[in-house]
Amino acid sequence: NFSDLEKLIDLHKRCFENIDKCASKHKIKVLKGLETDFFMSKDWRNAFEKIIKELNPDYIIGSTHFIRSKDEKFLYNLYHLNLLPSNTSQEELDDMVKNYWNNVIESVKSGYFTFIAHPDYCCQFNLAIGKEWDDLKHMFIEALNTNKTPCEINTKCIRLNGNPCPSWNMIKEMIKKEIPLLLSDDAHRIEDTGAYFYETEDKLI
Repeated sequence: NFSDLEKLIDLHKRCFENIDKCASKHKIKVLKGLETDFFMSKDWRNAFEKIIKELNPDYIIGSTHFIRSKDEKFLYNLYHLNLLPSNTSQEELDDMVKNYWNNVIESVKSGYFTFIAHPDYCCQFNLAIGKEWDDLKHMFIEALNTNKTPCEINTKCIRLNGNPCPSWNMIKEMIKKEIPLLLSDDAHRIEDTGAYFYETEDKLI
């Protein structure tokens, strides 16, 4: 029951313990981390801070997978956009996508995360791809720069449609500001481990 905070913490503690046991058998160092969506509500922050205090992970990845209403009453996973009401107007959709970007920006400002993952993931779903969204993307990059927060270059997105997350234009702006970048394959299968690393590195040099 993932609505039960204590059960959630206990589950992750046992997972972390199992990781440590397996690592000790093979005498390797394994870093234990979490990837989580960020939410602005006070209740979420209080619960998240308790989780972090109890688990003390080595790193925390901040990501955003939901477009949302400003009050977070309505949340739609990018993978389930078909659940949007059929009468959703373009203006309403744009507002939810703006809230997506505001959430990404606030996740950086929160200071919770070791690095930010695939910030413009919504673009993979043909959202926020026009020039009119550049200001919000620039605000995100400025937040990274101000808070000295690294950003992931996600090569899984190259596997999906030929472009990384963040986009090459955003990556170029981050490089100019000397924002730390790291490569991640976001591999959910062993055969995807390290996919497109060499191609991405060649383009970054």
